[in-house]
Amino acid sequence: MPQSQIQATVDKISAQQLDNEFGTQRYALLFEPGVYGSATSPLHFRVGYYTAVAGLGLSPDDVVINGSVDVRNRCLGPGSCFVLVNFWRSLSNLSINVIKPKDCNARDSWAVSQAAPMRRVHFSGEVSLMDCCSGPAFASGDFIADSAFGNGVVVNGSQQQFVTRNSMVDLWTNAVRNQVFSGVVGAPAQSFPTRPARRWPAAR
Repeated sequence: MPQSQIQATVDKISAQQLDNEFGTQRYALLFEPGVYGSATSPLHFRVGYYTAVAGLGLSPDDVVINGSVDVRNRCLGPGSCFVLVNFWRSLSNLSINVIKPKDCNARDSWAVSQAAPMRRVHFSGEVSLMDCCSGPAFASGDFIADSAFGNGVVVNGSQQQFVTRNSMVDLWTNAVRNQVFSGVVGAPAQSFPTRPARRWPAAR
């Protein structure tokens, strides 16, 4: 498929699914091994409800997207933008060289709140787990596994909680509430005050 046809297809699905919270439509956008988009002609699209985006290669690096695959705030009107119901979508088994359109910032946004996992994704560039382009940006957590974030920073931002396992990060910034890391190279270190060992009463 030529890129123009791919762009038109993903744009059509995005337009239908971004606000389709209780619809019956279901989509899987499956990319065969190859390179999609370029520095001069990047591929950009947003992921809406009930949409799975995945690469069909053996490795995440078999499918490379030059551009951005975003989840952003859902805006129902002026001053009514939020992430807290961004459910039911996923991203897996591909690589993204982040090239953002000049509408806000240079980060790829995965602003989700539960039931929207990211697995086996290789990012080159900055990634934000909240939408930095419109506020408020409250978000309520999700799950990342077996992924690598290189040449940039992961902005946790307003995410209330996030679970990340078996992954690699260059830099993970801030944490609002509960952040869980298991087997994550580069995970932020947290120091806790030491407490004296508890002395159990002698057995009788």
